[in-house]
Amino acid sequence: MNDQSLTHDRAQSLPALTGALLFALTLFGYPIIGNFVSWLEIESRVISIPFRVLVAALSITVIAVASYINLDRWRFLVLLIWYALALRLGFDTWIAIIDSAEYALEFFLIACVLPALAIWALDAYNQKYYASIGFIVASVGSLTALLADYYGLLGESSLTEITGRLSSTALNPVSLGHLALSGFFCGLTLIRSVPIWVRAPIALIMMALVMVIIQTGSKGPVIGLVIILLIWAKQRALIAPLIGLGVLATMAILVYVDNPFAQRLMAIEDDPSTIDRITLIQDSIRQIANSPWIGSASVELISGSYPHNIFLEGALAFGLPLTIMLALLLFYGFSKSLRLLKTENDLIPLLFLQAIVISQISGALFADSMLWACLILILGLETVNNEKN
Repeated sequence: MNDQSLTHDRAQSLPALTGALLFALTLFGYPIIGNFVSWLEIESRVISIPFRVLVAALSITVIAVASYINLDRWRFLVLLIWYALALRLGFDTWIAIIDSAEYALEFFLIACVLPALAIWALDAYNQKYYASIGFIVASVGSLTALLADYYGLLGESSLTEITGRLSSTALNPVSLGHLALSGFFCGLTLIRSVPIWVRAPIALIMMALVMVIIQTGSKGPVIGLVIILLIWAKQRALIAPLIGLGVLATMAILVYVDNPFAQRLMAIEDDPSTIDRITLIQDSIRQIANSPWIGSASVELISGSYPHNIFLEGALAFGLPLTIMLALLLFYGFSKSLRLLKTENDLIPLLFLQAIVISQISGALFADSMLWACLILILGLETVNNEKN
């Protein structure tokens, strides 16, 4: 019996390792490419397109090799939403002729659907693999950006010059902030499974990742860090220690008053990005009211931009009925995440909650690879848990 279990574990290790590598490259790999683009001052497509093609090729290979893809009612709903969004983006590309639709369709299929399908097809998960590779890739991308900014290697970025926020010619501060937050969550789960002598370096890197979040001055990653840590601590009965650490961290941030995040908080009423976002939301709601059942376009037509909220985007793209189904699907994933946070398999729930936070304030259905990949994994983890029980 023990020999059979060992053989099964070894057989599952390669798919789990492949899934972890694909997951890390898809979610955290591009910022490293973006750093090289900024350092070398070259056209982004020179490196980014080969990188995306590499990830897509790996995904297609995994899908082709996999013998089957397990399909239940929740996964069927995921496929339905993917199909509806692809149909809308295709219509906007070739019929409505919306400029941004072609890029959105290509990105959605290559960077979201293919990797998520590959992870789904692998049907194998090992948290230590996912946390280790994710922590390395996300930390490298975040900390190299911080060091490059310190040494003036990120190129000219008007946003950095005007606001002091950590960003580059290829990477905006929101992307860097969320990358650092993902690395922090990977470290939070990894630190429990490594020898004691490795925990101190991981903890130091996690502190540096928090510094990256503060330096980007982005509200979303800070909100995500606070909310998700509170949920995680509540599920694991760690509220009191977390509050104590939170008070110390808040005091440290307030003392460091010149950081970009503190400056944005003090000037939030005059923040142009916040004002523009409110206008975009109002215009999106009016557009939804004009075509509530089947949607009207993948973008808000006055600005030509996606509304930075996946539910508004869904209502714009494929109407309220399917958007309600999307909400039910994500609520199902959220409820399963709360249960999984009580177990040792808490990495993917943490990242899924981060994706939910992102999706409400700066997310896009066509570009949210973290949301789709984590949702597929959440559904798979829940299926495994049900089988074991």
